[in-house]
Amino acid sequence: MTPRGDAVTTLSLEAIDERYLLAGCADASVALYDVADTPSAPPRGPPQPRRPVVQATRRSCRSGHTGAVACVQWFPHDTGAFVSGGYDALVKLWDTNTMSPACDFESAGRVHCVCMSEVASRHNLIAACADGDDREVVLYDPNVGHAAHRLCGHRGVPWALAWSPRDEHHLVSGGSDGSLRLWDIRKNIRGCLRSFD
Repeated sequence: MTPRGDAVTTLSLEAIDERYLLAGCADASVALYDVADTPSAPPRGPPQPRRPVVQATRRSCRSGHTGAVACVQWFPHDTGAFVSGGYDALVKLWDTNTMSPACDFESAGRVHCVCMSEVASRHNLIAACADGDDREVVLYDPNVGHAAHRLCGHRGVPWALAWSPRDEHHLVSGGSDGSLRLWDIRKNIRGCLRSFD
């Protein structure tokens, strides 16, 4: 349970230790829980809600989100970092040790989804989709600090993203136009390999 009972909008459980859970909330906070932490004695009566190990709120982290956190995802190969996207039109890469953003990227509007590839070895791109007139999926590169590539083709706002579990260069997007698109991110023109209605 979040400290004040604010609405939880997104979750991500890290896959390395399967121990740490991120929770993004409507009040712009991000909380980190240790789900493997068990009490030394069995509880008497109903279990008590656990407090987060650490939490970034508007008050405690001035460089954090100012709008609802719509999505969070652990960095695929390290529990020292995670990415988030919010209704404040920002995508943030966080340092878990300090619970503060290491870098952030400004999008065109409210961020609906952020996603990093679990199998990538040649890139660490953050795919994001947000409101805006451009209707693009944007690939942000933390190494250079800005957008590296844009995938254009949706006729409506993209809302969902998923990287291929086999090919680090394949990304699927789905949007308000009712279509799914499979992209090869290496191709600037005609990057959309397939479209599904």
